[in-house]
Amino acid sequence: MKLKDVESKELLPSWANNAEWLQNGLDLAVRSISARIPGMGAPFTLDAVKALSDEELEALYEQIGIVKYYPDLSRTTRESFIFEIYTNARYLGTPAVVEKLIKYIFDGQPVNVTIHDNLAFDSSGSLVDSSLLDTYDIELNIPVSNLPALVLSRLYENLYNLVRNTQKLRAVDFTFDDEIIDCNTYFGIIPAETPGIVVDIENDAVCDMP
Repeated sequence: MKLKDVESKELLPSWANNAEWLQNGLDLAVRSISARIPGMGAPFTLDAVKALSDEELEALYEQIGIVKYYPDLSRTTRESFIFEIYTNARYLGTPAVVEKLIKYIFDGQPVNVTIHDNLAFDSSGSLVDSSLLDTYDIELNIPVSNLPALVLSRLYENLYNLVRNTQKLRAVDFTFDDEIIDCNTYFGIIPAETPGIVVDIENDAVCDMP
């Protein structure tokens, strides 16, 4: 007898037939719980994450509290990212996790990510500009001119939780069809107790997309 279709009243001795109604109530509870067993291993296995309902998946994002949950992204993207970001938590603060975040935001659309985090040094490894220590640029190469909505705002919403407090994003460069669009944004990491995030746009005018 499997938990998902349990009929525990069949296990009662003959003298306890009057207690069948109690067993029916127990069976309803057991069946309900057993239906959720496959998801109990989330986020430790991808199969367990896939077994979650949308509501449970959103609650898992809230519980882990590393990145925000975006229900408009594909189910596959939401499943894969929460599994990867949790099981690879040791990579928080590294370029690899920033790359994972960007691919999560792009929701499976083709994007090549390059993190330039050696801005303070020349090609030989010598320090040439100490003001650029702990500063990095993100370069996004998109094969087609298809930029998902809210990319920058979602990037800013989550970066603080993924990088060290000393790290500062200097610029985000977008490349469409091998042509660099001159539209850099600057984002400074601020202390957690300070409300809000200040974003300065280098260009006064909004850049024209191709």
